[in-house]
Amino acid sequence: MSGYATVNGNTNVIDDFLDIFKEFYNSVKEKFTRNDEMPLDEFINKYSEDKKFLNDLESIKSSLNEISEMMEQINFDYDEYYNFASIKRMITYIVDNLEKYFHYSSFIVLLLKNFNDLIVKERQLDDYKEEYEKFDAFLYEQEDFFYTEIFDDDSKYDNAIDEVTNILG
Repeated sequence: MSGYATVNGNTNVIDDFLDIFKEFYNSVKEKFTRNDEMPLDEFINKYSEDKKFLNDLESIKSSLNEISEMMEQINFDYDEYYNFASIKRMITYIVDNLEKYFHYSSFIVLLLKNFNDLIVKERQLDDYKEEYEKFDAFLYEQEDFFYTEIFDDDSKYDNAIDEVTNILG
């Protein structure tokens, strides 16, 4: 694990984290990837009333929180923790809105796949820094897509902001 992360010399925490994250990723990939052959309307009808499916979506959020807490204990050499925090925010936002989830479930899997590849597969490579930089650029592009195409800016405070600006200005 040279040059990847440390927890006061304890590799068990890192190994446990990697095992848990890999299990989480595989679970999400298996359970929540929408079959492209199934029309979106059919997919929505099938799962929007499925209590087990909805509970599984809630478990995504709790799993993300648990993984984040584990990551807080690890001293990564780069910004892996902050990258994960960004991924967690995007996924949580999508999972909180069932319609968005149905439209962007593949985006969730894409984010998790690339993060999984980085921390589980690439971390042992000698050129990890280069792989991390590629991932960082990828994540920046995904964040741009998320905030321009998926995220709905709630403009309910726009008028209040304009009023405060006029008062101060």
